[in-house]
Amino acid sequence: MKFENGFTLPELMATLVVAGILAALAAPAFNGFIANERLRAEANDMVGMFFTARSEAIKRNRRVTVCKLNATGANSCTATGVPAPQCACSTTSGDDWSNGWMTFVDVDANGVFNGTDTALDIAWAPTGSVAVDPLAGDATIRNYVSFISRGTVRETTADGGSNQSGTIRLCDDRGVQYGRVVTIANTGRVRTLGPPDSTALLGGTCP
Repeated sequence: MKFENGFTLPELMATLVVAGILAALAAPAFNGFIANERLRAEANDMVGMFFTARSEAIKRNRRVTVCKLNATGANSCTATGVPAPQCACSTTSGDDWSNGWMTFVDVDANGVFNGTDTALDIAWAPTGSVAVDPLAGDATIRNYVSFISRGTVRETTADGGSNQSGTIRLCDDRGVQYGRVVTIANTGRVRTLGPPDSTALLGGTCP
């Protein structure tokens, strides 16, 4: 007589219980991993757009600007799917870059995309609840970052034409210890830092 090996019902139930416990223990760590990767991806996207702007400014021998989008502009860009004049740069006094940003050849050098300019790229609003804004005091990069033909970063003449530099933070509701930063030097150098290096730059609360 031949007997088949297998699980009994109690054994199968015990296995499922143990698997459920292990999954419950792993879930918070996995959720944290996803949140960290979201912040990393958004920071890398922003750095990539700044690199593109600098490269295009040097190649075209023209000013190329990255501006933050306002809510209406971001929605219009999403609806059309391509760069268009209705992709409006935000000129508000606030520092919020969370609606997304776009790169364009700033023909009239005013830091705002309009019909005379040439759009190059758009980054949609960051995914999830990611806050994106310059650090307090970094007023020269409040609304835009503009690269001139030498590859350095300067305000438009309308804003005084001064050197631009500063730090943009990206964080979520987990707080400062998980946030990332994108630093912009007047020389045109752009880089991103994550924890723990970013924590000292962030300071205070985040978002």
